[in-house]
Amino acid sequence: MSQYEANSLSVNSSILSAIKGIELKAKHMVEEQLIGNYRSHFKGTGISFADLRQYNPGDEVRHIHWKASARSKKTFVKTYQEERQLSVMTLLDVSNSMSSQGENPLMQRAIELSALVAFLARAHGDLLGLCKFSSSVSTFLPCSNRRNHFYRLLHELVEVPPQSASFTNLADTLVTARHRLRRRTLLFIISDFFCPDFGEELKRLARGHDCVCCFLPHTLPLKACGLVRMRDSETDEIFLVDTSSKKVRKKINDQLKKHEEKVRAVSQQAGADFFVLDSDVAGSLRTFMQRRK
Repeated sequence: MSQYEANSLSVNSSILSAIKGIELKAKHMVEEQLIGNYRSHFKGTGISFADLRQYNPGDEVRHIHWKASARSKKTFVKTYQEERQLSVMTLLDVSNSMSSQGENPLMQRAIELSALVAFLARAHGDLLGLCKFSSSVSTFLPCSNRRNHFYRLLHELVEVPPQSASFTNLADTLVTARHRLRRRTLLFIISDFFCPDFGEELKRLARGHDCVCCFLPHTLPLKACGLVRMRDSETDEIFLVDTSSKKVRKKINDQLKKHEEKVRAVSQQAGADFFVLDSDVAGSLRTFMQRRK
């Protein structure tokens, strides 16, 4: 019996197969490329109380434990240790615009990154959570490091159905995260960021948490293929695009590039990190972590 079949979650065979596939791929990425970098770039929440010891001349008065000192009639001070355990949460956009097709669909990349982050966090005993959203939050799993919680999270990752929402409401999702997260958390916000303004809410969230905007870029087909019917996945509007026209292709690509630069600027102004998630998911994350040195 596999480790997934042994846990208490009930999953069908197709979901079980998908989870195993993500596990194998993510484990390979972790072992070969990323696990050595993880701790050096993502820090814990600060310091925590470790023990008491007798006061020595030069110790700071603010560290004296007055109750223990009064009971023992000796002066004791509190000692601390660095808190290395992280709380890590993925905010995953599951709106219509993320369901674009192609050789490497946006949602596939988003799920792979979410799984990779999950395995990295689990390998270090960190707390892990997941928030799926479109026009509103559809799933919110608080951070935990329990075994069944990890399997539940993987189950949620492979159950990402196409959404019927006509728009993405990232701002409200960030408000939800800010209200529900009590402990400082490392947040991976994974989206194409085709949504109304979210800068102010991101700025508020980034004051108390470590936010990383993981940008998924839309691209045109590499080869021109004449008139193509395209649908605006956020508004459902259908329109024709002449992919054989260099002028049209340039205009669309310019607009997509401007969108990327706008999201980058908004993220940085809010105090969040930013990186582009291309088809090499592990490579994108590794490059980002190296920049954080």
